[in-house]
Amino acid sequence: MMRMACWILVAILPTLMGIESQVAAEDDDGNSVRPLFDFSQDNASGAWRSVNDGVMGGVSEGSFRISDEGLLKFFGTLSLENNGGFASIRSVPGRLGLKLDDVLVLRVRGDGREYLLNLYVPTIRTAYSFRAPMPTVAGEWIEARVPVRDFVANSFGRPIPGAGPVDPERVTSVGITLSDKKPGTFALEVASIGVEAAKADEPTTKTVTYTETEHGPLEMVIHFPPGWKSTDRRPAIVFFFGGGWTNGSIAQFEPQAEHLARRGMIAARADYRVQSRQQVTPEECVDDAFAAVRWLTDHASEFGIDPNRLIASGGSAGGHLAACTALSPAVEGAPEPPRPATLVLFNPVLQFEGQPQLMQRIGNDDTIGRRISPTLHISSTTPPTLLLYGSEDRLIAQGREFIERATEVGISAQLFLAEGEGHGFFNRPPWLDRTTARVDAFLTELGFLDPNE
Repeated sequence: MMRMACWILVAILPTLMGIESQVAAEDDDGNSVRPLFDFSQDNASGAWRSVNDGVMGGVSEGSFRISDEGLLKFFGTLSLENNGGFASIRSVPGRLGLKLDDVLVLRVRGDGREYLLNLYVPTIRTAYSFRAPMPTVAGEWIEARVPVRDFVANSFGRPIPGAGPVDPERVTSVGITLSDKKPGTFALEVASIGVEAAKADEPTTKTVTYTETEHGPLEMVIHFPPGWKSTDRRPAIVFFFGGGWTNGSIAQFEPQAEHLARRGMIAARADYRVQSRQQVTPEECVDDAFAAVRWLTDHASEFGIDPNRLIASGGSAGGHLAACTALSPAVEGAPEPPRPATLVLFNPVLQFEGQPQLMQRIGNDDTIGRRISPTLHISSTTPPTLLLYGSEDRLIAQGREFIERATEVGISAQLFLAEGEGHGFFNRPPWLDRTTARVDAFLTELGFLDPNE
């Protein structure tokens, strides 16, 4: 049985399922899983219905049935005619009893196409749901796990900025959709669906103050992996959010931090000062990022961190901060700061010097501009770096220059390119899933993650 970390959920009306009489099973890791649905029951098919693009004028055909073997089978033909292109099934409304820290576990066999999972809440909005992509492996049964908190609000298939996470207590229905723009037949089988509750006896996160500034304290949220002990020496990663050094929130990298914590790392999300809240410039933002790296290094023994295996990461302005912690020289007269061993940078800004709009943010100070231009400081000691950009991002030129300079000095720098995508693409499906998988592979290659887990 192959395990696959992807976002999958199918569920059904508890009052039709007889959950109370079911005995908890175990997933591939031996964790207790409470069944949500028994497809062997006589009334199983009564809790589902089909919704296809005929409601929009399309001609796709999607149906379902419960097989004699007790499998939910979703099948049909996807058509792009008449501006159509989706087929779906969903459960009838009812209370599902989900909680935000639950992990949904199911076994599924697909056809290699990418399906979508939907969570529905009562709303007056049209075509509104919380959605997650569901890649499948053709002809293979896989175990799929998805934290409830990982679903993203969508309307008419487009992410809704600022919608926030799903409120699991309001979820009344779930569904599966196929809308991959590939006409033809499809087939998906679901064998079992269950929920694994978060373990109350294991630490999940802890919030700490990592520095005091003239504007007040700055905090960091630390995610602990299963089985964590303070005597460990685990690799760690710190994320810095994006927002143009003007705004932003540490919530941005929560999905990535949770994924890497599940994979055995310690993951931190650091707050830092920004222009809209503390009236600071990018220079102070960089100072805060250095302080976060120093705090993790200084407290490594307390939190089970290997200080020699610290990774800095971030998106856009946050990617710039992460890069600065590895490459920017220390302020004159200050001691050499601790440096991260690896960089994972999501569409980062990598150079201020020569960029008039950026230089204005620091009062056109050439000394500061050069100091906080990471590309200018690439050398043979630059750590291995993964850059992730959309091909239509205006910052891609900076990324390509970074790769070119890194190649010239013989250090490892890799570029992940999302064709046709612009800035911030990694925040939304399907790129949230795909970039997280690429980061996982990159860190596995470097020995930070166990390839067998």
